[in-house]
Amino acid sequence: MKALWTLSIFLVLIFFSRQAEAINGTNLIGFGPASRAMGGIGIGQPVGVDAVIKNPAFIRAEKELDVLVGMTHLFPSVKVENKNAGTLGGVRKEVESEADHFIAPAFGISKNINDKWAFGIGAFGVSGLGVDFRDARENGVFALHTDLSLFKVAPGVSYKHGDFYVGANLSILHGKFALAYSLDATNFTGPGASSDTGYGFDLGAG
Repeated sequence: MKALWTLSIFLVLIFFSRQAEAINGTNLIGFGPASRAMGGIGIGQPVGVDAVIKNPAFIRAEKELDVLVGMTHLFPSVKVENKNAGTLGGVRKEVESEADHFIAPAFGISKNINDKWAFGIGAFGVSGLGVDFRDARENGVFALHTDLSLFKVAPGVSYKHGDFYVGANLSILHGKFALAYSLDATNFTGPGASSDTGYGFDLGAG
């Protein structure tokens, strides 16, 4: 019953995390707060529940059921300098993007099935970037607005044979990208957001 309740909370968090997918930076170091705090380790050294997405061979619960719920809050500072103020409609030398905070969610569960087999599932914000200059038309940046986010879900299993571990997972990666700009003060040009989902798998040993 406890495991079912925890799984229900996990699925609810995944469902309502769509607005938290955007993150800054083209590739985060590590998945999850623990791995990221230690420089991105997790392939050759297990660090917890996020093993399901880095090296599924290390899926293993320290207790009967391990749960990870976390996030990384990023505060990027992106500026554009117009050294030719007066051209391209530019009147100010420097403007700063208003896209100044992004959230990378991290959710995961790992459970030992028996002494040899273990199961895990994780959902992590893995990559993304974005800028927002929609209030800076007068600086020659055409009110540019972009938003890229990548979100990965991976269920996996591991098998232990003595001191040797092997594992596999199914990787489901969802990406979304939006681009808009304005060549005049009244009209925006942009196709809206586009998204796609890809599938693959990872094998691991350790």
